Amino acid sequence: MVFEGDIWFSNPYKLIKDLKSTKSGTNIAVCDLAINQDSVEEVMRELYRLGKHGEVCYFDHHPLPSFKIESYYSDIYLPLINFMGGGEGISAGEGISASNGRIRFYHDKGRSASEIVHSLYRDRLPRETANQE
Repeated sequence: MVFEGDIWFSNPYKLIKDLKSTKSGTNIAVCDLAINQDSVEEVMRELYRLGKHGEVCYFDHHPLPSFKIESYYSDIYLPLINFMGGGEGISAGEGISASNGRIRFYHDKGRSASEIVHSLYRDRLPRETANQE
């Protein structure tokens, strides 16, 4: 999991530009950033590119847009399909957690992104902060 690195602030409209400017092999974590319906396929392509040689973690609580499954990205999409019940396209469910080993998605509309991150990383936090719920 991604624990060290630089912090970049982005937004849904410049996420693709920021991902494209990220060097392959860089480990990244994307937190609390809604993906727009009109850019979801391009965002997924960039996450896939980055996940080939680095680690990608995506944490969010915003509604996820539906997107078409491309067969050549099946290693990233198949874990999501399994959590969401299959079909020609996929759309968000509640409390999704999916991974292909290098790319991990954590999504829960019932919790904030910071709560999702905290629940996953609390064992690596200093004791005085880890147990605060």
